[in-house]
Amino acid sequence: MRQRKMVFGVISLSLMLSVMLVVTPAARPSTPTGNTTWSLSPDHDQDDRGSQNRYDVCKQNHRPRKCPTVSTGGVAATVTFDVPGAALTWAFGINNADAIVGYYQDATAGAAYHGFIHQGTSYTTGFTTVDVPGSILTYAQGINDLGDIVGIYEDAAGTTHGFLHHGTDYTQGYLTINVPGAECCISPNGIANDGTIAGTYGGKGHIRGFRHAGTDLTTGYSTIDYASATVTSTDTVANAIDRSGGVAGYYFDQFGKRHGFVLRSGTFSTVDAPGTLVPAPMAGTTQVYGTNSLGVVVGYYLDSGFQYDAFQAQGTTFKVVTVGTGNIVFAYGINENGDVVGEVYNSATAKYHGFAIIAATGTAAAGTATRPTGRGDDDDENHHRDNDNDNNEHGEAGGH
Repeated sequence: MRQRKMVFGVISLSLMLSVMLVVTPAARPSTPTGNTTWSLSPDHDQDDRGSQNRYDVCKQNHRPRKCPTVSTGGVAATVTFDVPGAALTWAFGINNADAIVGYYQDATAGAAYHGFIHQGTSYTTGFTTVDVPGSILTYAQGINDLGDIVGIYEDAAGTTHGFLHHGTDYTQGYLTINVPGAECCISPNGIANDGTIAGTYGGKGHIRGFRHAGTDLTTGYSTIDYASATVTSTDTVANAIDRSGGVAGYYFDQFGKRHGFVLRSGTFSTVDAPGTLVPAPMAGTTQVYGTNSLGVVVGYYLDSGFQYDAFQAQGTTFKVVTVGTGNIVFAYGINENGDVVGEVYNSATAKYHGFAIIAATGTAAAGTATRPTGRGDDDDENHHRDNDNDNNEHGEAGGH
């Protein structure tokens, strides 16, 4: 359940029930399947014997071909984009192929929301709508390197559910995610290559994070609640999971302040934008949305001029993420290559656009160290879980 800024019109999923629009359902081919298990298995989906094997796995499982599907060749680029015909566009997750997921508001009188996946190197084409059959609203929020997508949808009765999509036919292949004990606002936000899902739900007056492991979507859930010796957390929002199983998001402390966090090996670390950033952040406004296994996180904060600013950080090194001049930027997803996606608000036109910042090959994820491409090409030195000695066992995921 990703919380988003209401003041600038970004939808707050922690307040989902109060802001979702009632829109006319578009024609859908069918309703979501009643199955509660999916096909991830060591025999078919785990890609731990080399990039060529991962390519073969993706083809035989009818995933977006190749896995990763596209490569920019390491050429640095910053682009803004809109789903063709959309009134507004938001980008939330990116995998190592630079396949991007998000959602858009269409230009019809009903102003309906639809998920999308973008693949390819042209940002005027390559978009495919991702709508759960029978839904009146769909958001695609996270994607892994196998092309599996997680997000949320609202059914015809106005009830919100999570979903997992498996395959390349976006008219079918959706599984519903309903977290046991949730009272509202279920929102799967990220998925790792081993199928582990991280997200958020509402229950007993609080927002709680969750992690799901396994292929049976009726069981296998555990709760993520921020905890430390000095902070009492009232709500926890889990937004992303990376290839090493690290979860990132933010929490509300006992004073209602927001702080980013990363959870690795059972230990929480707080992420707060430092006062040395320009523009300077207001205390208690940091929100983390994406992470990768290199320890890089992205998110945003509210500055002293009451404007939101995106940031990228690794350890104690922070930098502000900008797109163009005079725009308000929110960073939501990052992959192993350091490529970042999010939304940019153009105050002159009062429109939201998606953006992608594709890092150059050999540049640091946080601007400080040389790294391999991680793009899954056959000569990729990173191997992305393909090396038998790789300690990262889970696979990278987007965040949304």
